[in-house]
Amino acid sequence: FVGLSTPKQEIWMRDHHRALRANVLLGVGAAFDFISGTKKQAPRWIRRTGLEWLFRFIQEPGRLWYRSIVVNSKFIILVIRLISVRVLTRNFGVILLRAILYLLMTGLLLFCAEALARIATNMGWVSYYHPIIIQSFIDPSAQKEDWRLTHIYRDEQFMPDSLLFWKPKPGTWRYNADGFVGTVDRSTMREAQTHGGCSILAIGDSNTQGITEFSWPESLNELFVTKGFATRVANAGVAGYSSYQGAHLYKQEVRKMKPTVVLVSFGWNDMTPDMGLPDRNFSSFYSPVNSVLSTSRLYLVIRNIFSVQPQKDGEYHPRVSITEYRENLNKIITTAQEHKSKVLFLTRPYNSEHMVWNSVSPLLKGGWRKYVYDYNNAVRKLAQEQGVPLIDFETQFSSDAANFLDDSHYSLEASRMAAKLIYEWLQQDDMACR
Repeated sequence: FVGLSTPKQEIWMRDHHRALRANVLLGVGAAFDFISGTKKQAPRWIRRTGLEWLFRFIQEPGRLWYRSIVVNSKFIILVIRLISVRVLTRNFGVILLRAILYLLMTGLLLFCAEALARIATNMGWVSYYHPIIIQSFIDPSAQKEDWRLTHIYRDEQFMPDSLLFWKPKPGTWRYNADGFVGTVDRSTMREAQTHGGCSILAIGDSNTQGITEFSWPESLNELFVTKGFATRVANAGVAGYSSYQGAHLYKQEVRKMKPTVVLVSFGWNDMTPDMGLPDRNFSSFYSPVNSVLSTSRLYLVIRNIFSVQPQKDGEYHPRVSITEYRENLNKIITTAQEHKSKVLFLTRPYNSEHMVWNSVSPLLKGGWRKYVYDYNNAVRKLAQEQGVPLIDFETQFSSDAANFLDDSHYSLEASRMAAKLIYEWLQQDDMACR
């Protein structure tokens, strides 16, 4: 019994059958995986309809896309060629008409299935695989959470990304055409440089993005506007982002607009539990094929039913370890140096009173949150080692609960205070952003 994927097992049997003392060689594909339980086999009804290949493809699109799409397409082309040769001697019109009817019937069935899937999901009768709420990794009994999968915003405001996991959908919520929060976009940033001002890019998590109608990057931009200066600030903060995503985002954006200064504030999401899959491996959930198929609600319903969850060992593992956190911040420094940009690090503040008050609930308002100290210390040490300036927002804001809307997001007044501190730093002689 040869348990390799097609066509590897057939090629192997062809090359080795003479050296084996076996009367019969059988290619069994994934049979061993199904029997041992390491992979889930398609339900009987799916096998009876001949759609087991689709079930397998949904489970492992990254591995099976070439076989399912490229190889099968080649086979279909060969079959069409063979049929075409035979059709030349037959009634071509009748066969072509039948083929068109079959295609129309198939298209109509798929259209009806897609319509039913959208109605069922919109009415809440059936759940489906979301770009961000991929599937329920929340275990209430163990009080576990994963902010990559249980987001504070609606999925309609985000779209999947093979590198960043998710990114803002332009034109939704407060995101502009470039996916930034507020009115400042890439063209505004380039115009600021043209008129002798600085172009400042703020990258970070939800505390940078803002969760209501204000944010500290927008408050900082207002200061420059009020003063009549040309400098502008783009808010590229995204709720749920870790330093891993931030390093990739900055590398993308620095090529598009070459900001004068980048303001960096990460750490909160880096220390959240990885639920069995750290950020460096999380991109395996996404692929270009998935991005295309995700436009179909029928596909998302099927995937939600049969997708396999990462295994969790019950222990705490951060999305991004402190070592990787330093590496990601170092990548931002290196990228900035390559493009002659300046970096300003900001420690991640938190509502210490809120955390102490909720210490009886170790997951929701404590637990992994205690590591915020370690991640802030890591960025302080890195800034000192690399000679990168830092504003310590933890010491500035964390002691006063009035500075926060919840356990970690700024109030309006704190947002303005943070903006003022950054503004004063940007007015130094060696910087002098006007």
